[in-house]
Amino acid sequence: MEASDTFDATGQNVVDTAASGTATFSSINTIQAVPVIAGTRVTTAGGVAFTTTSTVSVPKATVSGSTITRGAADARSRP
Repeated sequence: MEASDTFDATGQNVVDTAASGTATFSSINTIQAVPVIAGTRVTTAGGVAFTTTSTVSVPKATVSGSTITRGAADARSRP
């Protein structure tokens, strides 16, 4: 059996876009900056894994009296 007809499309064209964002790295190392190389794979406590797409240098922490201020840097990332 064979049949043919013309039908109106009612669906939507879905275009997938990869997720992206930033990951913030911090350090309490007061001696030197800490590099985070592009391609570093990290996982959240909830099990979400992603990979950095940029290399950053987390600055060394600073000390003022008894207070340590962490160095921090943001790295672009993707799942």
